Amino acid sequence: METSYKVKFRFVIGFIFIFFILGLVIEYKFKIIKDIQNNRNEKIWYKPLPKFPSSFNNKAGISSNKFIDLPLNEDEKFFWREILRNRILNEINGELFPTQPTQYKILSSKNTVSIEEQELLITSFDGQLIPARLFIPISNEPNPGILFIPGHSGSQSGMLQLSDEVDSYQNAAARKLAESGFVTLAFELRGFGYLGMPDYPEHNLWAYNALQKGESYKTLILKDTAVVTALLKEHPKVDSNRIGITGASYGGEVAVQYGALDKNIKAISFHSYAGNIGVPDDLNNSSITPHLCHILPGIDSWMTQENWIWLLAPRNIQGIRGIEDKKDFMKNYEIYAMGWNDKSKIKMQIEDGGHEYFTNSSINFFKSNL
Repeated sequence: METSYKVKFRFVIGFIFIFFILGLVIEYKFKIIKDIQNNRNEKIWYKPLPKFPSSFNNKAGISSNKFIDLPLNEDEKFFWREILRNRILNEINGELFPTQPTQYKILSSKNTVSIEEQELLITSFDGQLIPARLFIPISNEPNPGILFIPGHSGSQSGMLQLSDEVDSYQNAAARKLAESGFVTLAFELRGFGYLGMPDYPEHNLWAYNALQKGESYKTLILKDTAVVTALLKEHPKVDSNRIGITGASYGGEVAVQYGALDKNIKAISFHSYAGNIGVPDDLNNSSITPHLCHILPGIDSWMTQENWIWLLAPRNIQGIRGIEDKKDFMKNYEIYAMGWNDKSKIKMQIEDGGHEYFTNSSINFFKSNL
């Protein structure tokens, strides 16, 4: 009886062991299949190639064709800027600057003690409706106008961060500068805030769809900026000869690039942006895929960070980074400043803080230069 029990017990144990082994084998096979499907089996998908009887240049497929060096003479710098600016404008898909007055609707308006606030809906160059907030100091005389470009804000509204949200990294700066005597205008970037959720929760969707149509996201934003700038210049409460542009992070990037192309912008203040030199880095096998919003097709292969900065000369500019976010900002100051014979017109500084908009310094800068 006992012997029969032991035989049955061993049989059950053996049966369980066999199923365990079969389970491991099946799991292993499924793992191999999954690895192949997910392109993670380097022995299969990344095996070394046999030697090819030739060498190759430029594996990344991008060649750097640097623009001619910046001349030292001021007159020659002027012509250098004109040639470079025209080359960029010719390579941008379509016209950058609008030829017709900007169409917009005032959706609401209210007054506070010192400013009038308006909610606008602006029709951009391609018919896209752009939400915007306009702040007008209560005054009998036209005031300088400042265009605010939002930085990235995820699913939140960059326009509202610039208008109302004092605790955001954009510090409700458009409202604060209006309270200091400037007409300010902040609009929404495509793919963010009111132009993001729920239909386009990631702005790279806008960028992808733009590329399918032969456009780039950066060009869309530059054209939106041109339309909104035209509105600001045309506004009866704005002195059109005293227009500034500003922004933090991606907003600083767009402010620099648009300011470089629009010679009618009198002063530029960029925050939490810049610090590099040269053309944008090529991707390599260790790179994280970048946001498509930064790319200007073709132009990025030869246009350097310092070229963009030099195109702002000889106007007054301000660049600020926080001490917690300084990168190589001041290290490359001398290179950036080469575009100006009068170095007093280019002010770059590090302030206490991180990745943010520095409102008080911006107010002081624009009061001195608009």
